[in-house]
Amino acid sequence: MLNKRLVPNPTIINNIQEIFNFLPNFETEDIIKSLSNETNNSYLVLYLGWLVKTVTALHKLINNKIMLKEEEKLPEKKEGEKEKKEGDKEKEKDTKEAKEKN
Repeated sequence: MLNKRLVPNPTIINNIQEIFNFLPNFETEDIIKSLSNETNNSYLVLYLGWLVKTVTALHKLINNKIMLKEEEKLPEKKEGEKEKKEGDKEKEKDTKEAKEKN
C-alpha cells in the first residue's frame, strides 16, 4: 500500500466553517422557549391523537362485546322455541291418541 497523504483543500474547509457559523445559537432564551413550546405542542397533539385512538378502540371493543352477547342470546331463544314447538307437537299427538282411544 502506498502511504499518500491528502492535502486539505482550503475552500472546502472555509465552506464548512461558514456552514457552522450560519447555524443558530440555541443557547438564547428566546430560542429555548420557542423550541420547548413547539415540542410541547407536538407532544400534546400526539397525546390527544393516541387518546382519541384509544377511546375509539375501547368503544369498538365494547360494541363488539355487546354484539356477541346478543348473538349468544338469539340461538338460546331459537332452541327454546324449537323445544316448545316439539313439545306442542307431542302434546297434540298425545291428545289425538287419547281421542282415538275414547
